[in-house]
Amino acid sequence: MSAKNIVLPPMGIDALRRLEDLPLLRRNTQLVGEDSHDPSGWNNDGFNANFSYLYQDGDEYVLFDEQGPGCVYVIRTIGHKGALKVYLDGASEPVVNLPFKEVYEAQHAAFPRPFVAEEQEAHGSSWCYVPIPFANSCRITTDEMEAPHFYNIFAHKFAPGTPV
Repeated sequence: MSAKNIVLPPMGIDALRRLEDLPLLRRNTQLVGEDSHDPSGWNNDGFNANFSYLYQDGDEYVLFDEQGPGCVYVIRTIGHKGALKVYLDGASEPVVNLPFKEVYEAQHAAFPRPFVAEEQEAHGSSWCYVPIPFANSCRITTDEMEAPHFYNIFAHKFAPGTPV
């Protein structure tokens, strides 16, 4: 098969629209993610919020921090009452700075149904499947860490130089 016959898997919103391409092999793509977890192996993964973030940066708690091109596909939380802040490609100001509640309740055009749902309707956890592509870096933070605080964030990280 020549290079011009290779079908590249879609990224971003097209990855959700083109379901027929789900089985395509994603070469040079790595699944990355962060979550609340108890490094001791016990079950204290978010009940007191000790292990519910990577590190603190000023008044913000960093939930996800990746370098290089990629695309966040899943943000899932339980108990988050503050703001979701998304910083892309080294920017000092977030491109998203919205209360988690407004994101999950589809109060903004960028976060529509059926790609978001809040804890009550989503049977215990809130989630967002709106793709967030990034060319050079992505840092996701929140401004509160009141217990309990659980989360999962999953993304594809692409090979250096991949256009996003």
